[in-house]
Amino acid sequence: MGVTLNALPSQFYVTGTDTNVGKTMVSALLCKALGASYWKPIQAGLDQ
Repeated sequence: MGVTLNALPSQFYVTGTDTNVGKTMVSALLCKALGASYWKPIQAGLDQ
């Protein structure tokens, strides 16, 4: 028994309570698995 794509929500919100906890990585993996696009509207902290 598997999950069909119709059963998944049309939007995901990935949140975290701290920096460097993997929000961007989780978002990228979700997008790759679902064949979706990614939009990161806000980035906090310094560019490294």
